[in-house]
Amino acid sequence: DGGGRGAAHRGHTTWLNTSTPLPPLLFASAPCSGSTAVQTVARAMLLAHGVQTDDWLHWEEMRKNKNSYLKRTGGGVELSEAVEAQIVSAAARGKVFFNKLEMFLTDPDTVRVLIRHGARVVNVWRSNALDFVACNIRDCFIRWIGRPVAADGSGTDLCFKRRFQYAPPLALFYTTHLNKHLGDFLSTGRWQLRQLRRAGFRGFRTVSSEALMGFGASEENVSRSVRGWMEFLTSLGVRPNATAIHGVLRGGCGKTCTVGARPEKPHAASIYNIDEVAAIVRNSSNPAVQKLLRE
Repeated sequence: DGGGRGAAHRGHTTWLNTSTPLPPLLFASAPCSGSTAVQTVARAMLLAHGVQTDDWLHWEEMRKNKNSYLKRTGGGVELSEAVEAQIVSAAARGKVFFNKLEMFLTDPDTVRVLIRHGARVVNVWRSNALDFVACNIRDCFIRWIGRPVAADGSGTDLCFKRRFQYAPPLALFYTTHLNKHLGDFLSTGRWQLRQLRRAGFRGFRTVSSEALMGFGASEENVSRSVRGWMEFLTSLGVRPNATAIHGVLRGGCGKTCTVGARPEKPHAASIYNIDEVAAIVRNSSNPAVQKLLRE
């Protein structure tokens, strides 16, 4: 009904349509969707709305090799049991379990635990398929559509470690059927939506990481980001406050929350065979693919 059913939490929090006190909060996202930056801002955004997230948690608790409970206890239980213990522990301390959910990496038992505890989710995706694929190639997450190379075209095995290099590798795209592949990746958000629904999540919204983080590129994108974060918070069951959102976007979480601090670079900065790729994108029969290129 859009009202404040459920207990208000820490000051001015108003929960929307939730009967579960301190429900687990999740954002569904694929690798290379800007999830690290999104999670940084999201934690500050939730705190600005009176929601304290559990800072004992690793940012990818849904991965068995990264779950902090399993590491601390030496294993011996299933991931679903570990996550349930974390949810209960956070709530007992007046905090919420907030984490990233990767549907294709998360086992069904863990998803069932999340739903049983009344989890709220928001579907976050990277809408620029060229950025999405280039990042996945450079991190070695997707190998069938390209490979990472150094600036001189030689091979490199840095993969994910490239994110910590001064001169990270570039993506060399395999261009056969590239136009079709980019068109397919434009449906990533809808694919994630279907996966979430099949798992049993309902009443969530979809928002692009570009909308959420666009303020970092320029002042002109701030209004779009405010709207994006309003969608994000609403999907998580938290009534959004535009003033609080503006406050976070203008320095509320350090360097990540600085308007204009991360201007978008042309694709030549991340794609090795940019001339070949650019020609395919420009000549695509798909208008959505044509709009992907930054020059």
